[in-house]
Amino acid sequence: MNTPDFELDGNRFNVSNKVSKDVHTEHCCAQYGCKYGEEDTCPVWLGYKKQSFGYWNGETTYPIPEISEEEFEKRRENEV
Repeated sequence: MNTPDFELDGNRFNVSNKVSKDVHTEHCCAQYGCKYGEEDTCPVWLGYKKQSFGYWNGETTYPIPEISEEEFEKRRENEV
């Protein structure tokens, strides 16, 4: 993925460092969306960062979902 750094809420993110943790990597899901309803800016939903944990539905933990780069690109096209 050859994506430049990006700015979000005044913070600059280094896209090459997909493992740096923040509130989104700890709580959001690439498959189900942003816990905070910020799909337009969530670095996990947009594929800029990987989530730290699988999805927990209250009974079962599922592995971190594999989302295609094409899907992430579609989501980014809809960014505000």
